[in-house]
Amino acid sequence: VVTGPVADQLINQPIERGKGISWRTVTEKRPIISNKILQSEIWNEKIDVDTGFQTDSMLTAPLMTQGEVIGVIEMINKHNRQPFTEMDQEILEAFAGQAAIALENAQLYTQTDQALSERVEELSIMQNIDRELNTSLDIERAMQITLDNAMLRSHSDAAFIGSLDENQEKVKIVAAEGYQDQNEDIKDQILNIYEYDYLRQTVESGSSASAIIRSESNAVLTGGKRQTIIPITRENNPIGLLVLESYTDEAIPN
Repeated sequence: VVTGPVADQLINQPIERGKGISWRTVTEKRPIISNKILQSEIWNEKIDVDTGFQTDSMLTAPLMTQGEVIGVIEMINKHNRQPFTEMDQEILEAFAGQAAIALENAQLYTQTDQALSERVEELSIMQNIDRELNTSLDIERAMQITLDNAMLRSHSDAAFIGSLDENQEKVKIVAAEGYQDQNEDIKDQILNIYEYDYLRQTVESGSSASAIIRSESNAVLTGGKRQTIIPITRENNPIGLLVLESYTDEAIPN
């Protein structure tokens, strides 16, 4: 937030890290009075040069919550051209304390509101899945519904659901999406889990796993860089796998 003669030129402009009185205020976590700004060794004249404004004096105070600086407030040139005083500093510090609380509350509200929106979206998706599954007696259709929504939620590039054989050594792919560019249709393909390290580890541990693919032989998706595998269990025993794959190595959202 900026007010004053050159506010339009300063709004949203970053202050170079480590330069100027504002950054000194951040690093030292204390207010600073500088009534002879042009003689100050930490004065950054670039802003005056860029805007044509003349700074004569400055008073800054950190916005702090829980011992950490979350912002800075600065006053430039008193209207009467008098120097800033300790009384001015005390008033600004009191205002900075209230401003910091208000800013922190606004940030918390935004985070809570975003989390709530994500939760509502998640519940809506789960409701749709439940409705679709309850109206479908076709197991392959049910698998496809689950797969589509898993991909939507995880933002993955490709995914498949496979059923394990009785010996938990092979996986038959019963539903797949995102593999259209590969030379063959992977649906109904049978994978030997001992040829895919992460599939084998998930079956053996019974726990979900996410890993960056180090060897192309471990990816079903050509060029895939990350694989997330979720076991489908019955009575704590894996009977299938949901596999999400991505062209990037960024972690797939929960």
